[in-house]
Amino acid sequence: MANIYPLHAWRYNIAQLRSLNHLCSPLFDVITPAQRKQLYEISPYNAIHISVPRTTPQDLQKTILQWKQDKIILRDVLPSIYVYYQYFSLQGKIHVRKGFIANLKLDETKSTVMPHENTLLNSVIERTEVLSYTQMNVSPTHGLYSDPYHSLEPLLDKYMQYPIYRYVDYQGVEDRMAIIQDAKDILFIMNHLKDKNIYLADGHHRYESSMRYYCQQKKANPFHTGREGYNYHLMYFTALENEGIKILPTHRLLSNVNEDRILEQIKPYFTLEKIENTQPLSTQIQNKKHAIGIITSSAKYVAQIKVDIHQLVPQKIDPSVKNLDYTLLHYGIFENIMGIDMERQRTWDSLSFLRDEKVATQKVQQGEANIAFILNSVSKQQMKQVCESGQIMPMKSTYFYPKVICGFVFGSIETEDYQSPFMTQFM
Repeated sequence: MANIYPLHAWRYNIAQLRSLNHLCSPLFDVITPAQRKQLYEISPYNAIHISVPRTTPQDLQKTILQWKQDKIILRDVLPSIYVYYQYFSLQGKIHVRKGFIANLKLDETKSTVMPHENTLLNSVIERTEVLSYTQMNVSPTHGLYSDPYHSLEPLLDKYMQYPIYRYVDYQGVEDRMAIIQDAKDILFIMNHLKDKNIYLADGHHRYESSMRYYCQQKKANPFHTGREGYNYHLMYFTALENEGIKILPTHRLLSNVNEDRILEQIKPYFTLEKIENTQPLSTQIQNKKHAIGIITSSAKYVAQIKVDIHQLVPQKIDPSVKNLDYTLLHYGIFENIMGIDMERQRTWDSLSFLRDEKVATQKVQQGEANIAFILNSVSKQQMKQVCESGQIMPMKSTYFYPKVICGFVFGSIETEDYQSPFMTQFM
């Protein structure tokens, strides 16, 4: 099933750079333009320069090489697994998400990793190009495995007593990292995941980019052995049953559309309750089945389906997917009512995504968007069921919080980084 391996990660040379404070960045797909601008200027060595480069791909390749030559980043001598905990507050409670970072060996059958949502084609192409030039997984994707007895937690906790990094990130989350280099403990973790499936939680575009690049390289290499660097993908692994796994909703904005026309189009299928109070729509649709909040420049509504869902979503979709509010919106409203099919939605300029309902409301009121759709979050169990069905949700249906940080470890896919004598005992 899941073949995971330690890696010789490249990490910032803290002895030279002193601290991580000006080096880490948010993931490329959640960073705001304002954050991006600030990080470009705060340090020439901030991770943003290789995760969201301002340069051409050729110059980006030179940047990575220069960082290595100048010892800005150094390669760990021993193959390692990196314990990674995140301590955060949500709705007034303190939580900790426990996991570790390792390499996953890619498999073109994709039988091990189970994605749960669609991707945006342009983003996949862009990330594949970045990967091809950097030869580096700049940040880990997030994979979940089932471990109801928390079998790995005592081992991970033991190492987390001696963290090598403690860093408060842009989310207000405290990120801590420890390092495992004991071969016995590494093999214990590897063997524990051998019979596991991996549910892809976050980073669908980065994972799909790695798969795309792997397939390209394998096809082009007549001497492919399975040990080349392109066979591996950097992933952050957490147990599905960990209490720190939190999924938040991602709302939708539409621009360059007529909101009044959309409301008229959906009336035959939904009851529209106009909301006069100031409570967030997310609290008013909570625990309601097939309920979607709608914000226009003049009013707020709770829309609840009043027909059989098969009438609005006639596609042959597994019940685990069909019963999601995201499916109702993307297939029911966008595709079957508005006529924008799922393939067109992947490159639809009018569609954007936002996690903060307050910001979504402001954008509609200020005319930056015409209409916002507020949705309930997907549960862990729903996500697991979708993964196991073999089908996928619409893109950006889940927002795993908190996001991992970019800059703790970089995972090389240079083949020479997999040929050390220390690595042979794990291969």
